[in-house]
Amino acid sequence: MGKMWSTKQELDPLIEQYTVGDDPEVDLEFMRFEILSTRAHCEMLLKMGILTKSELHAIEHALDELEYLLSRKEFKIEIDEEDCHGALENFLVRRVGETAFKVHIFRSRNEQVLNIVRLYCRHHLNGLSKKLHSLKEVFEKRAEECKNVAMPGYTHSQRAMPTTVGVWFGSFASLIGDDITLVKFASKQLNRSPLGSAAGFGTTYPIERDFLATKLKYASVQENPLSCQNGRCKETELVLFALSQVAATLSKFAADCLLFTTEEFNFFSLDDRFLTGSSIMPNKRNYDLFELARAKCADVFSSLIEVFLLDKGLTSGYHRDFQLLKKPLVTAFKNVNETVAVIRKSVLGLQLNEARLKEAVSDERLYATQKATELALREKIPYRHAYFKVKQSLEDSLAAKET
Repeated sequence: MGKMWSTKQELDPLIEQYTVGDDPEVDLEFMRFEILSTRAHCEMLLKMGILTKSELHAIEHALDELEYLLSRKEFKIEIDEEDCHGALENFLVRRVGETAFKVHIFRSRNEQVLNIVRLYCRHHLNGLSKKLHSLKEVFEKRAEECKNVAMPGYTHSQRAMPTTVGVWFGSFASLIGDDITLVKFASKQLNRSPLGSAAGFGTTYPIERDFLATKLKYASVQENPLSCQNGRCKETELVLFALSQVAATLSKFAADCLLFTTEEFNFFSLDDRFLTGSSIMPNKRNYDLFELARAKCADVFSSLIEVFLLDKGLTSGYHRDFQLLKKPLVTAFKNVNETVAVIRKSVLGLQLNEARLKEAVSDERLYATQKATELALREKIPYRHAYFKVKQSLEDSLAAKET
């Protein structure tokens, strides 16, 4: 019981705490995938004659119990177990005795953690893809509703040309479509089984790698065992990059909404169900949800940078540095999933101040490009000449108003 390894002396408590870190908490996110993988591994051991049918049945029954405890949040990973792999083995020992010690043959925690991280990411990427499709549909719905509502378009944060609220909503639908493509690509790249790579150099006896891949619904087997470990950071970076692009889209929408809901713009608003107040200023109606969306999206980028820096300078093979790859993933998925849900609800709830929008697009300067183009075509003169004529006309008009 306890650790899956041993040394001559008991580990110093400070060193134990430092090396285990927050894995006992973080690994609860991955335990369901470790159970799934252990089921497949034990079925392979039955085929290979290492486990009997009765032993497999006993193990499966114990894994069912473990899943039940997890679902009720009644299972805890102890510090001396280190992670979900040690906790699962100890649980099996308590339930099936000596049979549990047969299970780890042909396995290494190096490949086990890589496998469950891939399964975790694949599961959450596929779930995120569905949520993004739903968000895209909401943006498209609002774009259609608002296709004829004019608003100013901005470049350099200054009024530039007229556009519509429909175009504004539609731009985010388009960006979300691009993000879905990235998310699906990341999921596809992870869809190879590392099982059988062991510590990074394969098993000492041939096993049924294709069987394991099929049981866990992988598209293929990652053949080179060392590449499994060498690509650990790279695939985490790929997932976080995809999440960061989703975050970039959500953050841009949040930033726009923060600007356009100010009293100075007053283009849009949300009702009080979405807003917070101030402890000192009775007049305040704060759009905190957009500020926090912006901040949580920034945190996704920090997770990506964290992994980029962790990867730098590592030589081939497994390194304990990889232990710190899991938490940024869990944090980033949480931030993105929560923000997608909040943004979706806010898109549906966003109300238009059409009177204010109409006033904003009455500014004649917004139509300068249109006037220059029409002038060039009508008088058959170079566009640059038309450009300067319209510019001079606008300046004369402004000077007249000032006097």
